[in-house]
Amino acid sequence: MPGVVQILEIQEALGRAKDADDARAGGAADPRRWTGLRTIVDARAMLKAVFQAAAQSRVQVLQPAHGL
Repeated sequence: MPGVVQILEIQEALGRAKDADDARAGGAADPRRWTGLRTIVDARAMLKAVFQAAAQSRVQVLQPAHGL
């Protein structure tokens, strides 16, 4: 499953980048974090990716607990 491995690596890199960003500034409250979003389409795509990652993370947490 090379796709799953790549996704996990990307999620780990995203987590490290977020932690580094939060350590440098105010996190989500920092306006500089959102300066790359120029249109509602960009914002919608970003939110979709974030929610998909959060949902997948939740599934991974619940799978061992339920033996799935």
